[in-house]
Amino acid sequence: MAWMFWRKGSDRLFRLIMILMLIVDAQCLNIYCVTGNSIYFYILAVWGAVYGLTTFIVMFFLIRRYHRQLKERFSYQENINLNWLLAILSSCFLILIIWTMSCFVINVDFDDLYMVLSLAIWMFICYFVYKHESVIDELTDSDTGPIDDGLDDGSVAQGLAATVQQLFEEEKIYLNPKLKLSDVARMVGTNRTYLIRFFNEENGQTFYDFVNNYRVEHATQLLRTSSYTILEVAEKSGFNSVSTFRRAFVAAHECSPNEYRSQM
Repeated sequence: MAWMFWRKGSDRLFRLIMILMLIVDAQCLNIYCVTGNSIYFYILAVWGAVYGLTTFIVMFFLIRRYHRQLKERFSYQENINLNWLLAILSSCFLILIIWTMSCFVINVDFDDLYMVLSLAIWMFICYFVYKHESVIDELTDSDTGPIDDGLDDGSVAQGLAATVQQLFEEEKIYLNPKLKLSDVARMVGTNRTYLIRFFNEENGQTFYDFVNNYRVEHATQLLRTSSYTILEVAEKSGFNSVSTFRRAFVAAHECSPNEYRSQM
């Protein structure tokens, strides 16, 4: 674990955590091995619990920030969000509690439960890591060119708005279920950072919400004028899954697609 924080970079906080981990672990293990005093083992167990709790809290906020970035750059979240990792972190926190209890209470059941849950967690991790799509390149701000000017110029902002409107209303690029901000930036002829500013400041919504509003509007027309099933409507409107379609539709109309169709 200390090596992971060293690889993280030269940030002082990460280096400090790494040093504290090495010092505390080395001292507790060394003193326990030399003296045989179990108090140092208990100190190490408590330190592990505190460290695990801290890691859980930090990861929770980092994942939330990651999800906000996804909504700025992607029109979908299937297989790229980290909700599965939150579930695994919660499970790991439960395992940490069981491990801490097994350090203080000698009971073979705690050890067996700890081993079984650990094995199950690793199976889930391998499964979701295999399914997860890497989007690191899309989240890095590697664009070149001016990003601080343009939106302050009313004519430039209006021109960009007109181009984006044409892409969505005439060419209907939102029907692409894998549409990314970088795709739109390439079509418009600008960079991603500039386009993020446009959506956030000029439209007051993320790229994810902007695209899905068009998809919901398209789906609404299909529900009115066709006999497609809900699954077919979702697919023909650019949604990757029915569950995402239902959530977006309910947020827009305050009723499910089935309820909306029955009210017509």
